[in-house]
Amino acid sequence: MAYAVFPVLLCLETERILINFIVHLSGRKILVWQKGIVYNKEYTHSIARACQ
Repeated sequence: MAYAVFPVLLCLETERILINFIVHLSGRKILVWQKGIVYNKEYTHSIARACQ
């Protein structure tokens, strides 16, 4: 079970790091946060498919 969950968690963590890096570079945290809310479901589904 843990082996199946780990790759997904790893991808989610990588996505979070990338988002934080983009936010840090742009300095527009509110704009990125709003876009994150809009695209959150799409990202979650695409990440889940990519990690399978």
